[in-house]
Amino acid sequence: MTSTNLIRLIVLILPFHLQAQEKPIETNLKSKIEAVTVYLQGAQIERKASFTIPKGKTNLVLTNLSPFIDPASISVQGKGNFITLSVNHRRNYLEKESRSAEVARLQDLSELTQDSIILEQSLLTVWAEEEQFLRENRNIKGEATGYQLEDLQAIGA
Repeated sequence: MTSTNLIRLIVLILPFHLQAQEKPIETNLKSKIEAVTVYLQGAQIERKASFTIPKGKTNLVLTNLSPFIDPASISVQGKGNFITLSVNHRRNYLEKESRSAEVARLQDLSELTQDSIILEQSLLTVWAEEEQFLRENRNIKGEATGYQLEDLQAIGA
């Protein structure tokens, strides 16, 4: 094969090679919750989104999903003439997780409740120790006679 024929072959094959390596189009989708089933160990959430898939390869990115989702439980279904090549799970660590005002309020209330429980437990411990101290002091005094200083020093030693 001569060098000119080789160059012609490369020029003919190159556009097909570049087209095959074309990056897929990435489309962000916002889906709406359609149904929820709650189980003892988790829940099933069904979401729905309508969109048109352009010709070629397209990556569909579902946003605002729970960060606690089990990647193995994700499934995609649709109607139309398309093929789902794969389903992947990834987290966007650059985007801050948004909390609703109600969730934030409940988490703050939970922290305050935990703090008050710890305070109450500490007070109960202090009061129990104080009660024990007073009972031991009553036993030291005796019933009819008091102790001399030397006796108290002997007890304390």
